[in-house]
Amino acid sequence: AGSSHVANYLFDPDLRGGDDVIGGVLASGLYVLRKEEMRPNVAQYYGNDDALYAQRSAMTHVPKSKVPVFLAVAEMDPVYLITPTFEMARALSLRDKKPPHILRIAHHNHFSTMCTFGTVDDSFSTPLTEWIRSL
Repeated sequence: AGSSHVANYLFDPDLRGGDDVIGGVLASGLYVLRKEEMRPNVAQYYGNDDALYAQRSAMTHVPKSKVPVFLAVAEMDPVYLITPTFEMARALSLRDKKPPHILRIAHHNHFSTMCTFGTVDDSFSTPLTEWIRSL
């Protein structure tokens, strides 16, 4: 849920986070809510009122922000997390008139990507560090 929460903070003007940060990192999150894709654990956070899903979707608010974003997706992520990452890449591309930085992390899944930090596997940390230094 971390990446989804960060996306809401970055993009939703009601949360007012986007103007306070230099850049955001979104790794395999759920950025658009759809009734037909709603899972019980997600509904616990966003609610069951599908009339509010568009308003509560981070994707809806992307054009209202200018914060740079680093996107990451793991090779073995579940499809329900892969596709929102590429939908977010599209939204950011339309907003910025250029593609965002996007990293495909080979040989990893949704959990193992974060476990690489501080290890010899720098497949995520090195590109992320380089992007941060470029801001």
